[in-house]
Amino acid sequence: MSSVGWKLYCIFVTAGVVSDDWLKDVDARVQFGLKFGKGRGFIKAGDPVVVVTGWKRGPGFTNTMRIMYVSANIKRALAGTD
Repeated sequence: MSSVGWKLYCIFVTAGVVSDDWLKDVDARVQFGLKFGKGRGFIKAGDPVVVVTGWKRGPGFTNTMRIMYVSANIKRALAGTD
């Protein structure tokens, strides 16, 4: 018998200041999502999360998927030093 996991999809539409630097903008959005999930208690340190982004701004450019493990320190996880 196999174990059964669960999935949760959260799609965020963000408003506010957008960075001219696409990579910084994406990292800020990912950080927001991780903080949101940790604050609501549905993700915790050590959990894997899938982040889907694009290589540049705008529709039609989504081609990047990262599997990240949530760190107790979100900024360290984004910097890839965890």
